[in-house]
Amino acid sequence: VQGLVIAASLEEAHRAMSRVVLVIPECIAADSLVCLENGSVRRVDALFLNQVLAAGGLVSHRWTKAASVALRISCGHQLTMGLMHQQPYIPKDTLRAKPFRGMGKEVAEAQVRIGFAKDLKLGDYLLVPDKLPHTVELHWTPDQLAFVGMILADGNVSRKTKNSAQVRVEVKKDIDWFRTVFQAGLRAFGCSASYQEKTTDHGTVFWSNSLTLADILWGFGLRGGKKASTIDIAEQVFLSPLPSIAAFIGAFFACDGNVRANGAVRFNSTSSLFLRKLQLLLMKYGIHSNLIDWQGSKPRSARSYELNIYREDIQHFKSQIPITMERKATAIRPEGRRLSRRVTWKEGTFVLRPIRRIERVRAHYLWDIETATGLFLANGVLTHNSWAFLPQQRGSPVKWAAQHIIRQGRARGVYLWLDSQDVTSVDKNVLKSVDLWCLGRQREINEVRRILDQLPATQKPRPSDVMTLG
Repeated sequence: VQGLVIAASLEEAHRAMSRVVLVIPECIAADSLVCLENGSVRRVDALFLNQVLAAGGLVSHRWTKAASVALRISCGHQLTMGLMHQQPYIPKDTLRAKPFRGMGKEVAEAQVRIGFAKDLKLGDYLLVPDKLPHTVELHWTPDQLAFVGMILADGNVSRKTKNSAQVRVEVKKDIDWFRTVFQAGLRAFGCSASYQEKTTDHGTVFWSNSLTLADILWGFGLRGGKKASTIDIAEQVFLSPLPSIAAFIGAFFACDGNVRANGAVRFNSTSSLFLRKLQLLLMKYGIHSNLIDWQGSKPRSARSYELNIYREDIQHFKSQIPITMERKATAIRPEGRRLSRRVTWKEGTFVLRPIRRIERVRAHYLWDIETATGLFLANGVLTHNSWAFLPQQRGSPVKWAAQHIIRQGRARGVYLWLDSQDVTSVDKNVLKSVDLWCLGRQREINEVRRILDQLPATQKPRPSDVMTLG
């Protein structure tokens, strides 16, 4: 493998363009949720090789890299990525200046670009799939998942002893609705005989001491104690029938959702993970939403998150998500205007979401994966493999070998390789970052001495070793 520089960032690559370059810079944050082909989601740092991704196909490689700075891009979806991460987008300048003129029309496929995250600007458009795929692998009923959604929002599951547990909800209003959902859930789980209810000075309490029911809910990740900032949506929900998922969302909205003064449907939580997963669940119905976060004014106040549904998506929400609590259902006011532009690209239909905020944030490790198509969905946004091959104008016979070597090396923490018999022509800034030198066999003593002059004293082999591969 000769005449090759493999760089850890594109900045290093461009400084070394006298050689064939393969680049694998940092990609996305470890907690990014990657969408699988079956409709479930998984953190990028928990993916396995050969898993099949939505829009991506098989995962063939995965690696991580230390990073100090990253960009958090917000377009209604939030995605944290490295500065040199490659991202599909449509520049704002290619669309009409007036933001609402012609909205709803298809955008030409040729307008899609793939650029570096550091070059993205406010107003550029990211691509979000119109709908996420769905596969039914589990058969939880609507009554069962509505019960799970209610307990997740307003109840708790606790184990008093090894053989004793309690599932409990205490409420002060909408008592008839909670009673109906609680009793229907117990019947659906086969635990109706364990139903109990009492009224106290603090409100009405519904509970069940069924150990079987508690074990089932523990399988959904439900626990007792203070759970507001740690609630999650289990994979079981993602793989259930769509009517059951809709019942789960509707029950949670009835407990913890509301309608803002501007008509937007809103979910609140201090758990970013929960709302990011809820945003992806809604996309199974073609319902798009905006995730925002804010910090309270008091010292050490918890960071809070909102998921808002606007405009034409309110109509989709009202027609597809059953809101059985009458007080909440009547508050939703659908708006029929279609304001989202769409583009068909790579055999998929995508909604264009304008970038509203770009922040520099601290990062420790960023993850990259390689997929069959070079694309995948992270936090609901279409994104791209970060590695790129930048060849010389002439063809290179080392392309496949170079890619194979670097992927194997990255798995072991090696980020920059250099293979050249003439290192004097490579930029010094690249040489300083090299982790491994592949110098090959040199037959001329003058070449050997020239190479050895470039190496640190602690890494210099003997000339005879180089010439004989000793």
